[in-house]
Amino acid sequence: MNTKGTITIVGAGNMGAAIATLCAAHGYRVVLNDQNDKMLASFAERAAPIARHMAGTERSPDEILSLVECNSSLEASTRDAFLVQEVIHEDLEAKRALFRRLDVLCAPEVMLATNTSSYLLSEICLDLAGRERVIGIHYVSPAHLIRAVEVITADFTGKALIERSRAFVGSIDHVAIVCKERPGFLINKIQYALKAECRAAGDRPQAGALGPDDAGRPEREQKDGARRHRLYPSGNRGGALREYAGPARPGGAGANRRVGRRRLVPLGRRPRNLGTGAGSAVGRVDRLAAGA
Repeated sequence: MNTKGTITIVGAGNMGAAIATLCAAHGYRVVLNDQNDKMLASFAERAAPIARHMAGTERSPDEILSLVECNSSLEASTRDAFLVQEVIHEDLEAKRALFRRLDVLCAPEVMLATNTSSYLLSEICLDLAGRERVIGIHYVSPAHLIRAVEVITADFTGKALIERSRAFVGSIDHVAIVCKERPGFLINKIQYALKAECRAAGDRPQAGALGPDDAGRPEREQKDGARRHRLYPSGNRGGALREYAGPARPGGAGANRRVGRRRLVPLGRRPRNLGTGAGSAVGRVDRLAAGA
């Protein structure tokens, strides 16, 4: 079966298995590497539901899974790869040790990517001779369903590597959002801002919250009131996300700016209370996706 090339995934956990299956579904030969033989042995069983979901007119679930080879030898796994994607546990020293090995094993033209959500590229690549070819390609779980992928750059990241990474992400029908290294990157910052707002909503009285006088209200009204209070605290639907992103500003076309061939926000549908100006959430995501 003809393929687009070989990708090596280092780490056969749930995220690694999902990324491997996703890439295979889009025509790549994948070598899945892990030191734990049990993780490799269970890959097909764990990946089968993802393969069934990704199957289409071009490939059946069995054909997708057949494009993934499991190998416990890092040297053999990386032999033909143009991209090596690290998806191991979040341990800084373990990642540093792995990239030192990869820097020796892989030819200079091979891209080395990390899926870290906790560490900066400059931390992982500390004292790494070939750090110029290391980039962050951070998937969001479940990787085969959520199409947003953060492409993380550092001061030493060249434009050619960024473009190669964006092209690869586009080839698996995902959307690359380029952003410079910073604690939390972009998606984690948004997620934690939303979580903080949800927690804070339960600690302050709001219109729509249930109280002792609600015992006589119909059950459906009580549930609706509680749901509105949890999801949309009165007068603060943008909440912590709006506080993080900056105040909404009138005007601007950030929401309708193109990202490759796709749009982050469909035409005519602008998120309420988030705005589209340069300082808004949509404006910032849009500029990051454009590589600004």
